[in-house]
Parts: sequence; C-alpha cells; structure tokens
Amino acid sequence: MLLGNLILNKTRKWFFLGLISVSFSFELFAQNNWELQKEESGFKVFTRVKQGSEFKESKVTGKVKVSLTSLVSVFQDVNSFINFMPDCDESKLLKMQGDTLQIYYMFTNAPWPVDDRDGIYQFNYSYNPDSNCVIIAVKAVPEYSEAKQGNVRIKVSDGRWKFTELADGYIDIEYTLFAKPGGSIPAWLANSTTVDMPLKTALEALKQAQLNLHKGKKYNFIK
Repeated sequence: MLLGNLILNKTRKWFFLGLISVSFSFELFAQNNWELQKEESGFKVFTRVKQGSEFKESKVTGKVKVSLTSLVSVFQDVNSFINFMPDCDESKLLKMQGDTLQIYYMFTNAPWPVDDRDGIYQFNYSYNPDSNCVIIAVKAVPEYSEAKQGNVRIKVSDGRWKFTELADGYIDIEYTLFAKPGGSIPAWLANSTTVDMPLKTALEALKQAQLNLHKGKKYNFIK
C-alpha cells in the first residue's frame, strides 16, 4: 500500500511537471511566432499579434554597409525625422539629456477622413561594448504635454532599434514596433499598416545614414 502511494505521488508529480513544460513551450512559441510578410531591398518584415491585444507588432531585419555613428546621428537629429518618418509633417526636440536621452514632439498628417495624430516620444540610447551593439529604446510619453486641439494623441507606442556592428563592416539591424493609433481606427485597419510603414521607416532612415551628413560625429555613450 505504501509503495502504491509512493508510485502514485511520483506519477502525479511527473504529470504536473509535464504540464508546466508543455505550457511553457506553447508560451515560448507564441512569444516567438513571427510571420514573414515581405522581403525588399535585402530587408525582411515580420508581424505577429501582440499577446493580450488585437493589434499587431512588427519586426524589420536586415544588413547595411554604414557606420554605427552615422545611424545614431540620424535619430539624434530630430529635424531629419520628416525625411524618413511616414507622414511626419513636424518634429521638434523638447528635451536632450547628454546623448543618451531625448524627448521630441511629432505631428503626423493623416489622410481624410482620419484625424491627424501627434505624439511625444522618448528615446533612450545604450551601448554594449561586448557585442558592439547600440540599442535605441522608444516609447510614447503622452503625459509630457497635452495634445493640440483637433489632434488625436498617440498614447501607446513601444519600439526598439538594435544596431550590431559586424566583423565584415556591415551593421545588422533589427527594428521592432508596437503601437496603437488611438481614436476610432479599428484594429484591422491599423494592422494593415504594420508591414509597409515600418519597412519604409527603416529603409528611409538608412538612406539618411548613408548620406553621412554628420561625418566625424562622436558620442560619449559609444566607447
């Protein structure tokens, strides 16, 4: 009887651990379940439905021959955002703290009958010398100031640019973005922009970097 109870208890334990393992595996699969949507100019665009949301998030990956500082310079120059941010009509620096934090305002001219959008975003820059990698963490900070009358304020926007310098002189690029447009735009319409818009942003940003307008620029956080 004692032996039977011991075997039963062990069986229950193994079954419970098995359930945890399966549950973890499914969760891990869901977290990494990116679907390839498009390839263009050496870049790939992936999307997936954000866990707990009906909106999709995007990931753009690719390689480019350009310097690390040239890429960083594009994002540090807020005035250049109108050159590569889709539908951006105005961008203005609100705060700069050293070269690792910036807060800026951006106005987006939306096509009729959609209301125009504006947003305030924070960029945090960091560098890992072991992997020669720069990360720019992007998030919306809607509470920084009130939206202008007639505009819909973007309240949810989380993104990340990851630039990794490779041994062959190329930069490996990964750009991820999740955003909600706010207002009355339905999820299906917002999701229809999650392929071409981030791809265009990435490609246009790289074009700006290749112009090398800030040649010789150095940053204290990249050492």
